[in-house]
Amino acid sequence: NQSIVTMGAGSFDTLAVFSTLSTVSNLAICLLFSAAEYRSCINTDDSNDSAVLDFPTNLISLPNILALVALSAASLLPLSQAWPFQNSINIALAVTVTRALAPFIVGESGSIRTVALALTGLAAYDLVSVFGTSLLSVQAAGAFDASSVSSQLSDMAASATGITSESFGIDASSIVTAGDTSVMETVARAKLEGPWRPGLLEMVLVGRVSDVIGLGDIVFPACLVSWGFAVDMIYANAAIGGYVLGSILTEIVSTIGPNQGLPALVFIAPAMLACVSLVAIQRGEMDKIWGEADANEDTV
Repeated sequence: NQSIVTMGAGSFDTLAVFSTLSTVSNLAICLLFSAAEYRSCINTDDSNDSAVLDFPTNLISLPNILALVALSAASLLPLSQAWPFQNSINIALAVTVTRALAPFIVGESGSIRTVALALTGLAAYDLVSVFGTSLLSVQAAGAFDASSVSSQLSDMAASATGITSESFGIDASSIVTAGDTSVMETVARAKLEGPWRPGLLEMVLVGRVSDVIGLGDIVFPACLVSWGFAVDMIYANAAIGGYVLGSILTEIVSTIGPNQGLPALVFIAPAMLACVSLVAIQRGEMDKIWGEADANEDTV
């Protein structure tokens, strides 16, 4: 029995080490990306692009200091004070990822089809991840007692390693869940617990989180806005208006609908594409933005 307890203690130390390494690597990435975006905002001289790339040789600079202060506040302050700093870091991450993805998704043809396909595909993925997994878990709830299975799994793990779920502050009955909580909502809730991890923009009111949205719900719509700026600014304005409309629809449905997290892109993506298409119809450019004109020219 002593060897099992010793092995269990060793396993716990290993988990702690990996958790620490994961946290440190996340914070390092956040620091690099946020510092790069802060330098981009502060560097208003377009002729001096090298200032954005001088992080390795110019560590003591205003953007780097601001990024370090923001990251420290996001990690160390209580949630009621830290959430604006956390959001600033997440926005910097989203902008950096958008900069990397937009050239590939937008392309040079001027067609909206690639961006629309990416948005639609991600919205479908969110739809299945939320409602599909919720349906499966509800069906599973009728097949077995999730609380009983969780307790049995916890007892088996304790007998093999000497570690109980209570050692980590976990309720044994929650190890296996069967109900109306989706996989995506479970992952989102996990990010809101414990040490801060990037990935969610959040709104905190009266000391508690009231709303959250994932960075994927920002990055891919931002690619559509980038496409709008590349083609004609009126399409960028239409895409932004569609994003606002989709966000409002999400809030309305979440208020009157089921008591669970909703996939925002299911509302945002159609609203953005509809607004852009309406502007294209008004301007007589549907063939142009959807790429049909180019296809007809190639066939001729």
